[in-house]
Amino acid sequence: MLRLAYIACNYGPRGCIFYNVVNDFLVYLYLNNKIFFYQIYDNLKKIMLNHKLKKYFKKKIKNLNDINETVLYAKECANKNL
Repeated sequence: MLRLAYIACNYGPRGCIFYNVVNDFLVYLYLNNKIFFYQIYDNLKKIMLNHKLKKYFKKKIKNLNDINETVLYAKECANKNL
């Protein structure tokens, strides 16, 4: 998990927000018995190491709307990859 957090930090602010939202979503699924504990890391790794997201993470965050858009996109990606 720590390695993935470092990767998210290297992606910049958008990567950190994305990482936190996806991780929270996966923990929520685990607490509601939808996935197993080990699947949190597996799914988070699969999502965070997706090469298509690197270009997305490079976009700068300029205002609150950019943050909200990142949160919504992270939730969408997490739902799609399960």
